[in-house]
Amino acid sequence: MVEMSGVDARVEAQLEALGVARVAAQRAGAAARAFLEGSQEVRGWGRDSSGSVCVSVDAAGRVVEVRVDDVVDPRFVSAYEEAVADRGAKLADVAADAYGEESREARALVEQYGSARSREEERGPVVRGGVLRRGRRVGNTYGRGSL
Repeated sequence: MVEMSGVDARVEAQLEALGVARVAAQRAGAAARAFLEGSQEVRGWGRDSSGSVCVSVDAAGRVVEVRVDDVVDPRFVSAYEEAVADRGAKLADVAADAYGEESREARALVEQYGSARSREEERGPVVRGGVLRRGRRVGNTYGRGSL
């Protein structure tokens, strides 16, 4: 008969090590959760040298409030949010071109921001630089009926 006591001792030691690792992982997870929850409440404030302009940003660095001469003007924040959304939609289109429209990367960006191409199609023709534009064209831009 083969003696298994050496094997049993090694198995016990490995199980004990796994238990210690599990406790350490639980502690690390709890610390990460506490950090994430606490970071959501962080706000940064900045003033210009004259003290007349004050800006507040959230934990992600996004502008949440702009005060000019102690008056809150939500137009700054709205314009900033629109610019961030527009950038995201354009990134979604770049991801779709690079990875394919059905890729995980492109779908994630489109779900969050939408597509700039779709927005252009919904808006219809616009005037940019004094020229009537009708979204993206393929082929001869100056062909018959293109303007």
